[in-house]
Amino acid sequence: MNKGVCVVVGVGPGNGAEIARKFAAEGYRVALCARNALRLEQIAATIEGSRVYSYDVQDPEAATKVFGQIREELGPVEVLVYNAGAGAFVNIEEASLESFQAAWEVNTQGLFLSAKEVLPDMRTQKSGNIVVIGATASIKGGANSAPFSSAKFAQRGLAQSMARYLGPDKIHVSYVCVFRRS
Repeated sequence: MNKGVCVVVGVGPGNGAEIARKFAAEGYRVALCARNALRLEQIAATIEGSRVYSYDVQDPEAATKVFGQIREELGPVEVLVYNAGAGAFVNIEEASLESFQAAWEVNTQGLFLSAKEVLPDMRTQKSGNIVVIGATASIKGGANSAPFSSAKFAQRGLAQSMARYLGPDKIHVSYVCVFRRS
């Protein structure tokens, strides 16, 4: 059974690998994307039919190259799962501009660029799904998560904006967040 192409951005040994495993089991051709190609190869060995793509979401030029390669090798993208996330867990006084910018580049800019790359495929197919894996920090910023929380708030806002804009065109955008008690 071939349901199409699912790209999982931000694949590590936890959520990313499990998400990819589930889509592969459901019949999708799965592109595994992350910076660490060696770790991706190890994960791919446990997910039948998956392919590895080295992708640093902080590099704005990488998105076009990686998604072009995925499209060429696997076909048009039907599902994007954006699981990449990073951030310094420090308060505003301890946060550096570099840690602040890095959190925004991974969580928000990376989603922005990845989504823009898959939209032409989804528009051609007249359907698609973009699933953003969020964090509790997108709802409730902690005292020691200034860079991370601000970036996750922005990521959630971007997902909501995309959902409202793309929904009428049958491109579904969801933001999945597990709430933890603190």
